[in-house]
Amino acid sequence: MSAYAYDPDDWLVSTHRSISKWVYDQLQADPRFEDNLTVEMSFPDTSTWRKETPLDKILVHFEQDNQEDPILGFGQPGVEVFDDTDPDNPTWTIQEGAQHELNFDVGVWLSAEMGGATKRMEVVQALKNLFTSVYGKRKFNTDTDGLNVVSFTGGRFLIDRVNDIPVWRAIDMTLVVRVFSRHLAVAPVVVPTELDQNESLTIITDDGTAEPI
Repeated sequence: MSAYAYDPDDWLVSTHRSISKWVYDQLQADPRFEDNLTVEMSFPDTSTWRKETPLDKILVHFEQDNQEDPILGFGQPGVEVFDDTDPDNPTWTIQEGAQHELNFDVGVWLSAEMGGATKRMEVVQALKNLFTSVYGKRKFNTDTDGLNVVSFTGGRFLIDRVNDIPVWRAIDMTLVVRVFSRHLAVAPVVVPTELDQNESLTIITDDGTAEPI
């Protein structure tokens, strides 16, 4: 199993963790960002930043701001599972599948010490390469064992101020990720191993009498 694999039984929590770890490691592998990067799965709390140096690392944030749960198929979509581990009490159940599309607001934050405007462009470019190229999407899907990039759009630059210190930001970027969850029945159905059949048959004749066969 991949180190970035999400858990379909704990899909929301594990998806957040998979995105965070995967993006961090991909950017860390780039010499331009090595050891000067942090990834947060929420909008940063700027009230805790020190006045003297509001940012000592490049910050990339992913904040989930919407979720859609489109209907998947008809009836109860899923996979039928037969378990005969116990031959005397085999069971049958359906592992139901559901689809979710998670919408993340993505932002980049840098101080002058981290490279300012130029480094901001480099980080945005790296994120675009990860989430908009066919290679990047396939790698994300393979590494996470099933997460899919639906789209990664937007991007606008501005200079903000935190504690009167200028911060170079990239805002209005949106990542949409499709994830499938698995839902197990509370109790599987026990499959009967023996059947008692009553093979007698009675025919009602034309005169209304019963004739056993």
